[in-house]
Amino acid sequence: NYNCGYGGLSINADVVSAIYRGCSRSCNGGSVALVGGASLDAEGGGVFIVAADSPGGDGADVDIRAGSSTATNGGGGRVSIVSGYSTQQKSGPIQIATGVGRSTAQSGGIVLET
Repeated sequence: NYNCGYGGLSINADVVSAIYRGCSRSCNGGSVALVGGASLDAEGGGVFIVAADSPGGDGADVDIRAGSSTATNGGGGRVSIVSGYSTQQKSGPIQIATGVGRSTAQSGGIVLET
């Protein structure tokens, strides 16, 4: 078993191994959900995926890619970006932006392809 640092939670070593290397079974793959904490009367917890900075080289990438299919009747997986809804005010915005160039550097471009 693996003991998590937060609260001493014990997690089966096979589960930890599957998380690190993925599962290669031929049956349907399981989903991975990253979910922030819920709140009944305040702001819910956010989910952040952040790649590492590098003071001596390029910053690390973040890649999001849907699954592929080689089946005769199979299609590729969908990538969906949906903002949160509101029952009282307005839904949340969707923001797509490149990093701001610092000093003499330029910001990167945004490319949309079909």
